[in-house]
Amino acid sequence: MKIRILGPLEVERDGTHVALGPKQQTLLAILLVNRGAAVSADRIVEDLYAGRAPHNALKTLQVHVSRLRKALGDGKLETTPAGYRLASGLGSLDVEQFEELADAGRRLIERSLRVDDWHAEKGWRGRLRRFDRRHLDGALLRASRSLRALRGSARSAPR
Repeated sequence: MKIRILGPLEVERDGTHVALGPKQQTLLAILLVNRGAAVSADRIVEDLYAGRAPHNALKTLQVHVSRLRKALGDGKLETTPAGYRLASGLGSLDVEQFEELADAGRRLIERSLRVDDWHAEKGWRGRLRRFDRRHLDGALLRASRSLRALRGSARSAPR
C-alpha cells in the first residue's frame, strides 16, 4: 500500500487507486498525523466535525471507520481500548520517503563540508564542489518548511 500526503491525500492498494470519501480522508489524515498512537473516538469526532458534531457522531464515526477499514484492507486500522490507530507496517508513506531523502541529502552536505574543511586546512585553493552548497541548503530548508506546512494543513483540514 502507498499513501501520499505530500499534495492531495491519495491511497494506492495493489497498484489501484483507493477512492475515499471526504470524511474517510479526514479520518485517515487524523490517524496519519498521530502515527503509532491510538486516537480516542471523542478526539476523532472533535476533529472530524470541527467541534460541531451531530448527536449521533459516535455512531457515524463507526460507519466511517468501517468504510476506511474496508478501503485500506484487513488489519490496517486497529481498534484498541484507547481508540483507533493505524497498524504498524501500513505501507509506504511519501512523507517518510521524503524525510529519508532529505536526511541523506543533509549527510551528503555534511560530508562535503568535512572534505572542504580538510582541503582548506591543507591549503587547497582549487574548486572542489560541483554544486553550490547555498542552493542545496536553501532547497532543504524550503522542503522542510513545506513539510511542516503540510502537517499543519492536515491538522486543520476542512472536515
